[in-house]
Amino acid sequence: KKKKNSSDLVTFFFIKIELNKFQHSILYNYYMNINFKKMNIFFIIIKMVRNLQELIVAILLTLTPSCKDVQTIIYKLLDDDGKNKLLRSPSVKLRELIKPGIDLKEANLKEANLSGADLEDAKLIGANLSDANLEDANLKDANLIGADLSGADLSKANLSDANLIEANLIGADLRGADLEDAYLSEANLSEAKLIGANLKGANLSNAKLEDANFSYAKLEDADLSGAKLKNADLIGAKLKNANLKNAKLIGANLKGANLIGANFSGAKLIGADLIGAKLKDAYLIGANLGYANLKGANLS
Repeated sequence: KKKKNSSDLVTFFFIKIELNKFQHSILYNYYMNINFKKMNIFFIIIKMVRNLQELIVAILLTLTPSCKDVQTIIYKLLDDDGKNKLLRSPSVKLRELIKPGIDLKEANLKEANLSGADLEDAKLIGANLSDANLEDANLKDANLIGADLSGADLSKANLSDANLIEANLIGADLRGADLEDAYLSEANLSEAKLIGANLKGANLSNAKLEDANFSYAKLEDADLSGAKLKNADLIGAKLKNANLKNAKLIGANLKGANLIGANFSGAKLIGADLIGAKLKDAYLIGANLGYANLKGANLS
C-alpha cells in the first residue's frame, strides 16, 4: 500500500464537554494540513473536559515553544478567568505567550515567573504582580497604574517611562533597575530596595518611601516633592538638582550624597545624617534641619 503522507492526516477529537450542568457529546472532525516537521505539534485525544476553557488550555499545553504564534492566538480566545488560570500554571512558559503591548488589565499574576519577559508598552493597570519574578524584564512604557508589585523581584528590569502612579511596590526588589523618567507619584515604595537604581528625571512626588534603600541610586533631576522618606537610606545617592520641596526626610541617611542644586525648601530633615554630603547651591530656605548631622558637609 502507498504510504500515507502526513499532510493528509485526519485527526479526530472526541470531546465530551460539560457546560452549565448540560452535557454535550461532540464528534469533531478536525482536518488539518500540517507539516509536522515544521510545526512539531503533538496531538492528543481528549475524552472529557469539564468546560471549553479546559479544552483550550489542554490544546495550548500540547504545543511546543516553536508554535508560540499559535499559542498566542489560543490565549486570546480565553476570557479573563481563563487567562489568569493559564498564566499562573507552572506548565506554561509565560515568555512564549506574552508580547509587547499585551493587555493584562487586572490580571492575577501573583508569584508568576516573568523573568526576562518583554512587556514593553503592556497594559497592566490594576494587575496583581505581588511576589512575581520580573528580573531583567522589559517594562518600558508599560502602564502599571494601581498595580500590586509588592514583594516583586524587579532587579535589573527596564521600567523607563513606565507609569506606576499609585502602584504598590512595598518591599519590592528594584536593585539596578532602570526607572528613568518613570511616573511614580503617590506610589508606595516603603522598604523597597533601589540600590544603584536609575531614577533620573523620575516623578516620585508624594510617594511613600519610608525605610526604602536608595543607596548609590541616580536621582538627578527627580521630583521628590512631598515624598515621605522617613528613615530612608540615601547613602551616596546622586540627587543633583532634585526637587525635594516639602519632602519629609526625618532620620534619613544622606551620608556622602550629592545634593548639589537640590531644592529642600520646606523639607523636614530632622535628625537626618548629612555627613560628607555635597550641598553646594542647594536651596534650604524654610527647611527644618533640627538635630541633623552636617559634619564634613560641603555647603560652599
